[in-house]
Amino acid sequence: MFRAARGQVNQSTRWLIKRVSTIDQAALKQSILEHQDATLQHVLPMFATQLPDAYFKHINTALQQDHLRAIAALHGSGLAPSLAILSPETDTMSFIRPGNHPGMLCAMLKELPEEKVLKAVKVFSTRDKTLAVNIFHFRSASDSMLDDGTYQADAILAKAAKIQSGEKLEDHALLQPSIELDAKALESFFTRCDPGFVSSTSARTFLLEKRLYDHVVETEDCLATTEPWLDTKAQTTNAYTALTLAAADVVPDDLLERVTLYLGNLPHNRGGDATNPIKLDIHRLHLDLVKGASSTSPPVALLRVLVQPWVEPALDRTIVSAPSPRWNLIARDLQRLKWVSSRALSLTTSQPQVPLLVAEVVDGLATIAHGLLAQPDPFAFSRDRVWALITAPSNLFLAEQVAGLLLARFDPDNPLPAPLFETQAAWLSERIAQDADGSDAALALTTMLDVVRHVLRTNAHLRQRYCLAYRLDPKLFAREDRVEEPYGVIFVSGDVMSGFHVRFRAIARGGLRVVSPTSADMLAVEASRVFDEAYGLAYAQQLKNKDIPEGGSKGVLLVHQVKFKSDESRSAVLRKAIKAFADGVLDLTSDEPHVVARRVDLLPVTDDTASSEQIYLG
Repeated sequence: MFRAARGQVNQSTRWLIKRVSTIDQAALKQSILEHQDATLQHVLPMFATQLPDAYFKHINTALQQDHLRAIAALHGSGLAPSLAILSPETDTMSFIRPGNHPGMLCAMLKELPEEKVLKAVKVFSTRDKTLAVNIFHFRSASDSMLDDGTYQADAILAKAAKIQSGEKLEDHALLQPSIELDAKALESFFTRCDPGFVSSTSARTFLLEKRLYDHVVETEDCLATTEPWLDTKAQTTNAYTALTLAAADVVPDDLLERVTLYLGNLPHNRGGDATNPIKLDIHRLHLDLVKGASSTSPPVALLRVLVQPWVEPALDRTIVSAPSPRWNLIARDLQRLKWVSSRALSLTTSQPQVPLLVAEVVDGLATIAHGLLAQPDPFAFSRDRVWALITAPSNLFLAEQVAGLLLARFDPDNPLPAPLFETQAAWLSERIAQDADGSDAALALTTMLDVVRHVLRTNAHLRQRYCLAYRLDPKLFAREDRVEEPYGVIFVSGDVMSGFHVRFRAIARGGLRVVSPTSADMLAVEASRVFDEAYGLAYAQQLKNKDIPEGGSKGVLLVHQVKFKSDESRSAVLRKAIKAFADGVLDLTSDEPHVVARRVDLLPVTDDTASSEQIYLG
């Protein structure tokens, strides 16, 4: 700051003193107060009547006042209501934005502080859709977004008692009498919940979310439901669909980003068509974390979303009701999102003609193809370039056809016969040679097709799975420097991970090596050599085991942790990856009837394959 020399008075300073002395401060103050009052006269009724009742129930008075002051200040200045408010005392971050459109919530997630871990999220929009108010509450805070108060236990217990008594209540279609709703179970559940979650959630919603919680707690599962919901207090009665999701052991902001991305870009087989994709508007969203059943079990994320109806273009009618076949498919996809890789999710949301399952298969085949192609030429066929080649607009249709061929061959309800498979594979090979955009793309797609020819078993059609897994014919990996052909090769692929398990006997013993690169460059290097490492370690174990009945085996799991910054998030991702890997191996080796019924087996029948397979990861 400029300071005048001693004994001198700066001309600007002298002018400012003179100017202030001539201002009528009382008149200026009165003018500002009148302007603020006029602004409030306009903004306050909108704030009080347009924001839903849930906003005033879920958000404490102090935070409501912060929002009102910010909206009024911007309105008074003639600016659009667009800002972010960080409240350190409650460890919350509020976003106020004009309008409400698909993709808005995803954009906000990218603005959150990386070092923070989400505890709860509340998303609201005004009834006239002109304003969105979204509040993110971080886990490090000890206080709630809500006013202090006692639990709404009496109302919840009373509602549960009516359900338990068998009283028929028209709004309880998703709730039936069960031990989960007795008073003792509810009292125990209260102690695991944040006070704000209990005191602000309606009794019916609370009981529904508890039912979902009980199904997934201390597991790695997800469970979703859909139902119709009416906003009868809007100027025109609005019909919505309420989606409720319980997901155990997740990174909250990652789950939120996945759900909002999916709902904002539905695949064409869930609504719309390839040229007119559906983008569901999120009217309201609540995300809360509830502690696990014990001090060592991970928390469960409870997510409830109200989405706008859409118009079905082909039928020229509005799809508003749930449950329905289409909404059931959407709920099934939501249950899968925890386990779907980021690449597959990005593909199905950016290219709505690609269903989620097809995108998963394309991702898995591309990962295997990358490992096969990168050894002779790691630069031309890097991980990112292989993906870019096969998902380029000119080549994506061919990649879809390759993935579709695999799914048809292993469809448990109507498997593609071997002669027809060979005919279609030959036709597709010709199409790739003629239509692929460039020789590198043709080689990548041909390698993917070759992988499909060597798949012997898959869990792709299992409804409850944690990853995509293939039992592969070891001949796919034949090379002169590999002195012995493995007995079996299993490949697994899913969110944040991919890996191989290699064994040299039907009954084999060996450990699991987890590779977790700390940078994107190291991830790219490690991704190209996962099979080579698994083969080398398994063969070394085979030599060690020469004097015991079990053969040698080894699993190598590549975990993609680079984008996760906090220790808590990285730990959750590591647990998730290891559990998914083990679950994928079990899917391909289990002899449980419900698993076998959803598999088509191309393994040659021998004494080994006719009996239960045994793999020891240790």
